[in-house]
Amino acid sequence: MKMTTLNMKGGVFVLVFLIVSLNLVSASVELNTALLKVSLKENSEVLKSFSLSSIKQDDVFFSSEGVDGISFEEENVVLGVNEDKTISVKFNSAGLLPGVYFGNIRIKTSAEMLMLPVILEVESQDLFFDADLDIPPAYSSVSPGENLVVQVKVFDLTFGTNGFNNPSVNIDYSIYRQDGVLLVSEEDSLIVDKTASFSKSFQLSKDLEGGNYFSVGQVKYGSSIGVSSAIFTIDGLASSGFTFGNFNSNFFIVLFAIIFIVGIGLMLYCSVKSRDKLFLDLKRENSLELKRQREFLLAQQKLLRNTGVPKQAVQKQIKEKVNNLKKVQSKRMEELKILKKKKSSPSVLKKKMIDWKSQGYNTVVLESKLNGVGAKEMSTLMSKWKKQGYKK
Repeated sequence: MKMTTLNMKGGVFVLVFLIVSLNLVSASVELNTALLKVSLKENSEVLKSFSLSSIKQDDVFFSSEGVDGISFEEENVVLGVNEDKTISVKFNSAGLLPGVYFGNIRIKTSAEMLMLPVILEVESQDLFFDADLDIPPAYSSVSPGENLVVQVKVFDLTFGTNGFNNPSVNIDYSIYRQDGVLLVSEEDSLIVDKTASFSKSFQLSKDLEGGNYFSVGQVKYGSSIGVSSAIFTIDGLASSGFTFGNFNSNFFIVLFAIIFIVGIGLMLYCSVKSRDKLFLDLKRENSLELKRQREFLLAQQKLLRNTGVPKQAVQKQIKEKVNNLKKVQSKRMEELKILKKKKSSPSVLKKKMIDWKSQGYNTVVLESKLNGVGAKEMSTLMSKWKKQGYKK
């Protein structure tokens, strides 16, 4: 079935409205930060922040899980309606060994519990070598059983300071699930001359579930441990339903199925309603057109006074022209009913309405001229008529 651009836009608007509305039914706050990643040395601390936006007034409480050393300047806040708030979080690595730690910041409201994923990278105080892991865009999302390619850069931080002479360093590679479960562990060694850049490939298991994963690299040399991590996504069909953020994929599948069905129903409803509205519009236009013609004819009747044209003849002409217009309007209504019965799209009906409007306005002028009205008088009357808005 064809749809008008207007109806399609209306349908899209309805779908967007439904998505937003369904999402906001239980939500009181929105989390504006997807991931909090922090890197610091042993026995040090750093202040980070994330932002929240409130939808309605609510009390919000903060806590952490999976990672030690996290504290909040405010463990709970009260957010007003449509208020934005920046929440400060202190990370302290005292007592933590060098490595990567995964956890969450829990954000609890009266209606829900949101989770903000946290990655904490802790490096040694004596840092001679550091690493940088980067996953190319082509591998940022992979399927179970495919290869994951990671770009690795290792830096000699002592270069130029009478440091080491092309030392050999060890690199530990790991792949973790978002909940911190270790999936892959490999070791390697290499000679570093200022810097070393290379690609590392991992064969992923076919049994991995969909979700977000982390690739971790630790560069070790004596007491020095440098740490880096990168995130990637597995888009496997065997998904647990857990995704990055606060909702699961099963929820979205059901949600979009409902929205699709409701959206189609609403567009069908809008289409039928649009056709019915066109009938009402046509009746209104017919009444308006009839009123305008009568006014136009009466204006001509005034011009014919004292011209010798019999009054009865003028009234007869007026009656004939009004009846002719009524016949034209009745024919339009019948044609519109036939089009509706054929389930013609609203765009076809609307185009027909536009054509009739144009014809109606013009035919009132061309076919409503009374005999006896001169060209000059008609021209003057027409100018006055157009100034009043009687035109297409």
